[in-house]
Amino acid sequence: MNFRKLILLIVIFIGLSSYKAQKSDYTNSVLWEIKKPGDANVAYILGTIHVLDTTQLNFPIETIKTLIDKCKNLCLEIIPGQVNQLKKINKYLYLKDEDLKISTRLEKKYYENLMQIVDSSDYFLKRFKPYLDSMRPTILSTYIEAERELIKTQNFVSVNYRPEPDLFNYANKKGYKTIPLETGQQQIDWLIRLDLSYEKSLELLKKSIDKYNDNDSGIDIFQKYSEQDLALYPPDVFSDSIMILRNTGMAEKIDSLMNIKSLFVAIGAAHLPYENGVLNLLEQKGCIIRPYKIDLKNK
Repeated sequence: MNFRKLILLIVIFIGLSSYKAQKSDYTNSVLWEIKKPGDANVAYILGTIHVLDTTQLNFPIETIKTLIDKCKNLCLEIIPGQVNQLKKINKYLYLKDEDLKISTRLEKKYYENLMQIVDSSDYFLKRFKPYLDSMRPTILSTYIEAERELIKTQNFVSVNYRPEPDLFNYANKKGYKTIPLETGQQQIDWLIRLDLSYEKSLELLKKSIDKYNDNDSGIDIFQKYSEQDLALYPPDVFSDSIMILRNTGMAEKIDSLMNIKSLFVAIGAAHLPYENGVLNLLEQKGCIIRPYKIDLKNK
């Protein structure tokens, strides 16, 4: 290899390395503008937290509704009309097998800690106390994680705003089309985690109990969200197989819909960032992605 070719290869390598280093991980905004080269259609993608306290967070509702007016099409993970499909979730919530009772399968220490968590609940878990013993461990784990997020933050007092139902009602009132990105069954599969054995789901529950009682407050997702930092969870959450599967499906549907219409999309914020997130998957399909500046600073 002559000297000129060697220099050329080095320049190319440095250029590629620089490009890779500069590539966005899409963690620095909760709202993004998506376009395809040469296409007039546009999409705005909002990463949401499904319950908010707008006395603690400056959530720009009117700005978001103006963008919905511009697009006249609203995409959500699941639209409220599909919630009726989720009624069949009850057959998955509870286990009839007497051998699978929480009280008999959890070690005494864990069961006592679980009951303490339920008794101190201010949000989700208290309503399930009468049925606790028969509940599927994965469901309990999900609610314990959600409860912990709410009580550990300084940026939450009470639920006073749910973005998805409010945006759906606004679009419906305006006569805009609302489009689900997932089916009711897909949401059930994600929530229940039927892919896990009972023993593995029990281990998941024990980890959630340990985490709840950990004095280390961990990541404050509401504070992170107010700072528009989408690194809301530990890395393993973003690389979970079901998360990747859901992100892939949503990115494919958004990409397909953008070929025929403009869209405003509101999905859970954890679906947006990093290599396996919806935004990077759309970039790989040729989309141009830019943050759309809004202010979420705490009041």
